Amino acid sequence: MVVKPKSLLPWRVVAVVLALSSISAGVLLTTAGVAFASTTGWVRLCNSVSCKLPPALSDTTMVYDAATKQVILFGGYGYGVQSPAATGTSTGSTSSANGAGPKSITLDQTWTWNGSTWTQAHPAKSPPALADVSLAYDASSRQVVLFGGRNAQNKVMAQTWTWNGSTWTQAHPVKSPPALADVSLAYDASSRQVVLFGGYGQSVSLSGNLASLITGPPSRQTWTWNGSTWTQAHPAKSPPALYGGSMAYDASSKRVVLFGGSNASGPIDSTWTWNGSTWTQAHPAKSPPARMDASMAYDASSRQVVLFGGSTYGGTFLNDTWTWNGSTWTQGSSASASGTASSASGGSVTSPTLFPSSTSSASSGASPGITGRSYAPAAYYAPAKQVVLFGGYAYVSYDRGMWGYSFSTAHPAGALEPGVKQSSSVSGKSTWNVVIGAVLIVLASIGLVTVSALWIIRRRRARRMVA
Repeated sequence: MVVKPKSLLPWRVVAVVLALSSISAGVLLTTAGVAFASTTGWVRLCNSVSCKLPPALSDTTMVYDAATKQVILFGGYGYGVQSPAATGTSTGSTSSANGAGPKSITLDQTWTWNGSTWTQAHPAKSPPALADVSLAYDASSRQVVLFGGRNAQNKVMAQTWTWNGSTWTQAHPVKSPPALADVSLAYDASSRQVVLFGGYGQSVSLSGNLASLITGPPSRQTWTWNGSTWTQAHPAKSPPALYGGSMAYDASSKRVVLFGGSNASGPIDSTWTWNGSTWTQAHPAKSPPARMDASMAYDASSRQVVLFGGSTYGGTFLNDTWTWNGSTWTQGSSASASGTASSASGGSVTSPTLFPSSTSSASSGASPGITGRSYAPAAYYAPAKQVVLFGGYAYVSYDRGMWGYSFSTAHPAGALEPGVKQSSSVSGKSTWNVVIGAVLIVLASIGLVTVSALWIIRRRRARRMVA
């Protein structure tokens, strides 16, 4: 008696379906991973709905504090903040929409960002309310250094303060730069000193709000901070006198990079580098247009300096992004459209009738483009491997939006807005998508080949048995 083998057709169908499903899943994962990995540009990180934010700010400053692994933000001009103090310092809260009473004031607030949450610090001691103030992280002393700025009475200051992670301490160095505001400040890791360049001095005495729009003569002095005192450098060559220049330490070339700023004739477009003893003007093949008070930070993950926005004397607020690789500038993706800051960018406010609302938010879905602005501080948040930017000023708008710039990298979990999070990956996820997708495709292909081979072999055996 001949025993017919049991039909394996159902199992073959199941195997083929599973294999095809695995290949489809692998293709989708790989495609998504590549898409996420190739996404470069600005993404809105946090707004007044997804997390608590500082007030709408301009002329503020922030830096990454490697000792506490937090971004530190201090001072600036705030709008929509209650201020019971006659001096203009602020300890109040953000007003409600269309509230009465708040106005643009100089702030003495300290805020920290831990990658997902902003927290207002309440140190035992603090610098006075300041705008156009500058910060740098001194890796040698593991402290944040603050210098200069303009106080609530429009007086340009010469004070030096340090932040140790919990409180501010005023330093009393033997020697100090003169009273300056809007200086360029960065830590030079090669010489292990903080470098200061430029800034503007005291403005002429004017009454009313007009005084806040007048700056004093620009400086071309270079100073260095060694953790306890300032020393004036006398380099053989130096950039022109300017204020509002953007400066960052380029770890790849081991040089401090200074771009733009404004002198007596207006914004400039020159690039200078500091090697610890002198300045050298670079002559890159391509360069950003002239601007002042642009955002700048060094992105350690891509080993490039990122520059965004800034303004011209003509009232134009720029929204272009450029990267510096140590020898030339390259225009990058801003994922943005030209225009003034708007509520879609995270809660802009327009003086004098609109105030930042605690319920303001952009619609869910893809992040709208970052808009042109100046006076928006930027810092590299190392744990997320991302340059972050906050606030800024455009035309008559103070902004309270927060943005992150990614070089084909993922964004930190929990930091993105709900609408944006759906189209962005958690750190490292893009790479795993590609790896897992590729593995699924290979295994499923092997499975299909194996099933097909077994089916052919079985068919041939069946034919021999019949013959």
